[in-house]
Parts: sequence; C-alpha cells; structure tokens
Amino acid sequence: MTIPSVAAPTFDDPLAGLPDLTSLSRTDERTLRQVPTDRERLVRAVRDATRRLEWARVAGDATGELAPSGYLGNALRIVGRTAEAIAHLTRAVALAGRSGSRAPKSRT
Repeated sequence: MTIPSVAAPTFDDPLAGLPDLTSLSRTDERTLRQVPTDRERLVRAVRDATRRLEWARVAGDATGELAPSGYLGNALRIVGRTAEAIAHLTRAVALAGRSGSRAPKSRT
C-alpha cells in the first residue's frame, strides 16, 4: 500500500492547509442549517481532508486520524452528505475518547 499524495499532517497542526469551514459556509436563517457558500472549495476540502485521513491510516497513526475525521465530518455535513458525516464524526468522538482528548481541534 502506498501513502496517498498529500502533504503529511504535522504534530502541531494536523489540519494545516485546509480551509476554515466557516469561511465556506453560512447559516441559513430559515432552516438554521449551515449551508455552503463556496461548494467547489468545500468539495476540494473534502477531497484534501480525505487524503489526510488516508495518510494517517496508512501510517497507522490513530491519533493522527482524529482531527481529519472531525474536519471531514463537518465538511460533509455542510455539503449535505449526512450519512458520511455522521460516520466520520462518530469515528472522531471514538478516537478522542481513546486518546483521552477532551475535544478535537476544530476549524468549524
């Protein structure tokens, strides 16, 4: 298995280079749901976060999966891919519990 082509996450900031999701979305006043303002950039963010997550998995770094899993879950939620979002967010909560982390660092 080869490591996916993506910049390796760093210990200091495993989300380095990924955009802040709040800059790519807004709250719909009617539904109170976070909706995309730049769908194309959000789709790229999903792709890049997926690569980060794959990199951590290939490297066998369960701790390194935490932040990308949470980020990916939130990005997928915003683009409306709810089932996938729930799966990633559930994984992030499980990883946080195992690592003793109180909460993953977020960019949402």
